[in-house]
Amino acid sequence: MWSKDWPDYFGSLASTVCAVHCAICGFLPALFGILGLGFLLSARVEWMLVIVAIVFALTALVLGWRQHKSTQVVAFLLLGIGGLLLARGLEAGSDHHHHEGDVHHEAHSEAGDHRAGHSDEGDHHEGEGDEHDDSGHLVGALVGTFAGLFLLVGHILNVRETRRCRLECSDPPEAT
Repeated sequence: MWSKDWPDYFGSLASTVCAVHCAICGFLPALFGILGLGFLLSARVEWMLVIVAIVFALTALVLGWRQHKSTQVVAFLLLGIGGLLLARGLEAGSDHHHHEGDVHHEAHSEAGDHRAGHSDEGDHHEGEGDEHDDSGHLVGALVGTFAGLFLLVGHILNVRETRRCRLECSDPPEAT
């Protein structure tokens, strides 16, 4: 006996996990390594979370739209979907994508090539970009976090609107 709200329940969970994952990846990536969960930093895991969140959002969107036709729900869910895709694009396009794992970082650190290992003298020429610029990744993580929150709000609104519609549609007509 599944409720008709199952896409929103699972979608809420998926979007929450996605938002938390984006926040931790962007702002506390070492936490995954400390906890032995470094594999969660891989692009493959990130795409899996994004795809799962999008599938549930689209399913909830279609099923909810059939009942309540709420443009507010559609807006939140579509902004969340678009935000997740934008976040993945920003992170993939960043100069220093830390999701290649701890081995990548250790290799750079040992070679003296990591940001902390740069000296001000001779490592960079004026006008050249920092090859380890994390701004694209941090912006992507921020966008991904907000996108996950937009999806969460969209799912919550979808449940509320669907229930409201069911109550209004199932009320017997008033006698005149």
